[in-house]
Amino acid sequence: MSAPRVLTGAALLLFLGGNFLAMRQPSSAPPPAQGGGPAGGPGAAGSPPAWAASSGAVARQLQSELATTNALLDRPVAAWTVGGGAASALEKELSAQKAALSARFEALEGTLEDIQTKASRLAAAAATAAAAKAEAEEAKPRAARAATAEAVVRSKTFSREAAPPPPPVAPAAFAAAGRRPQEVSALGADSPVLMICFSRADYLRRALAAVKKFHPANLALSPGSLSSSSSSSLGSDRPPVGPPVVVSQDGEDGRVASVIGDFKVSMLGDLPTASKVVHLKHSQRGIGGDGYHKLAQHYGWALGQVFEQLHVSHGHPVAAQRVLLLEEDLEIAPDFFDYFAATAPLLDDPKEKLLCVSAWNDNGQGPHVSDPRAVYRSSFFPGLGWMMNRALWTELGPRWPRAYWDDWLREPPQQAGREVLRPEVCRTYHFAKKGVSNNQYSDFLTTIKLNDELVSWRARDLSFLRRAEYDPAFRREVAGAPLVGVDEARQGRWPQGLKPDQPVRVEYPSVARFEAVARRLGIMDNVKAGVPRVAYHGVVTVRLGPDRRKVHVSPPISALKLA
Repeated sequence: MSAPRVLTGAALLLFLGGNFLAMRQPSSAPPPAQGGGPAGGPGAAGSPPAWAASSGAVARQLQSELATTNALLDRPVAAWTVGGGAASALEKELSAQKAALSARFEALEGTLEDIQTKASRLAAAAATAAAAKAEAEEAKPRAARAATAEAVVRSKTFSREAAPPPPPVAPAAFAAAGRRPQEVSALGADSPVLMICFSRADYLRRALAAVKKFHPANLALSPGSLSSSSSSSLGSDRPPVGPPVVVSQDGEDGRVASVIGDFKVSMLGDLPTASKVVHLKHSQRGIGGDGYHKLAQHYGWALGQVFEQLHVSHGHPVAAQRVLLLEEDLEIAPDFFDYFAATAPLLDDPKEKLLCVSAWNDNGQGPHVSDPRAVYRSSFFPGLGWMMNRALWTELGPRWPRAYWDDWLREPPQQAGREVLRPEVCRTYHFAKKGVSNNQYSDFLTTIKLNDELVSWRARDLSFLRRAEYDPAFRREVAGAPLVGVDEARQGRWPQGLKPDQPVRVEYPSVARFEAVARRLGIMDNVKAGVPRVAYHGVVTVRLGPDRRKVHVSPPISALKLA
């Protein structure tokens, strides 16, 4: 690299600084009038002011400059030469440029939040003006319609033009049509994503790229998105904000911090309607033990920060009611956010006795799954992408463990008879080749199928997952499934006369014998706290055979503890 390149970078930095200072000057556009009304009348409120339009361009320019600086910093040191000498001075200069750009971005972020608040007020004022105009136009014909209706009622006769309104549609009709009377709300500022990370910058970049790609604010920009047009339209007075993204960094790895900074710039520049990105920094000072100890304490600290601190969305303080937990080596599916939004009401209902909702199926390998719409109750906590609520944190936070937090959650004192919702097809994919667990169960993890089909979860009726309905139906299905041998199930040799969608059952005599049966079937054989992975009351449901038939691997029917 040559000296002119550095001078060019410095010139660009000055250019960006000028743009930023211009942003800080009072706008030439008039501010909203007192009371939220637009100073320029309803017509002026219908389009964003000039300073709102220019903010995105400045953010994108900053994003480009940071990317350029990152690329230069990533070059081998041997390539940093000027006239044959070492370029440590240039490296310091570039680092200083990058730090200055990051600092300007932080300030710009605050300015843009103010802009977003003003834009929301302008949009609300425009909507109010439009509603008032429509009300005025309807005043005259409304009186005429009222007189006509009164005359019809008095005569007790209904002409074809004045027919009585149809009866309301019963909820059962919606269920029969595969729709719900009212869609479940999308996740908002009270349901942040918490990304746990440490030192794997490349992994984190991939994980955050998927979060951005499938974030509700991004999907709202795409045709055929999962977001409801009534609640997520960019033309509405309430722009789609979706969940805030909190990235909690353990330690002080500079490359990880750089990835997080780039992500903040990218989200702000490309998705200005998305909730803000928060960078938390956890210090490892004074924490002993191995990676399991450090990870558990980082988890506990980060959850405490999210649940016990207020986060801001478009100028309004919002307390987290639930958290979606991810790690730096997990990639999410397209319908990840919609899946958790649809199941949040079940998680928050105390009668359902749910510990959490999970995106993961330990037996989610390609040959073992089929239905992307299938969801099951489970007695096993799987981790690897899951949602917990404030009530669980209030209970468990004060006694959070110092190591092995996931095994601790599986123990009876913490599980307390509660269950987990998990999908048949995974909504997360674990792509790491290195980590704290030394890639344990890699043969299973690397063959997991990540869902690639958009399922409109919030439009579905998930009442079948309620325990009062699920348990009796599940017991009937397991008890009514024809019993087959292990070898028959492994080879997909089913009894004659079975319907294509009819499940079968493979029996194991005891938990001690489960591992041997599971290994012969080629499914996950691990047992934690006396519970086989993904099992529900001892029953592991999986797909086997060329037709991917549903197979219940269960204890004897007499041992099932289900209603």
